[in-house]
This record gives sequence, structure tokens and C-alpha cells, in this order.
Amino acid sequence: MNIEEITAHLLRIAEYDEHVWQCDEQQAIELQFQDLGYVDSLSYIAFLTAIETQFSLTFDFDEMESENFRTLRGIATLIQHKKL
Repeated sequence: MNIEEITAHLLRIAEYDEHVWQCDEQQAIELQFQDLGYVDSLSYIAFLTAIETQFSLTFDFDEMESENFRTLRGIATLIQHKKL
């Protein structure tokens, strides 16, 4: 699975909606959603669980604290590396 396919799955999991997120898809992929307060703690746990279920993997604490885990593109990169 390539980055674009993974990112498309992540957008669906995150329930991307241009009108709600107030940005286009490309901006949403690069948006630092955690830093900007777009995700509360319960939403974050649900999002993380959905990702781990969808891709049959788990993230360790260091991965979740990494710079990559701040954007959908970064998460997609982590997923791609874990699936290799």
C-alpha cells in the first residue's frame, strides 16, 4: 500500500469533511491537528484505535510522541514503514 492509499484511509477514519475542517484535502493531510486542538482526548483514542484496527498494527509510545504523529501524512509514513 502506498502513501496516497494509506492517507485516503486515514482521511476516511478521521471523517474528513472540507466544510467542518475548513480546509481542502491536501491541507488536511499536512494539518497538525493535535497541536491546533482539533482532537480531544477521547476522539484521539478512538482515532488511534480505528487506525490500529484498520491496518492491523500497534504504535508504541515513542511513535505516538514523534513529530510524524502530528499530521495524517506523518502517520501514513509510520504505517507504511511498519507494514514493510
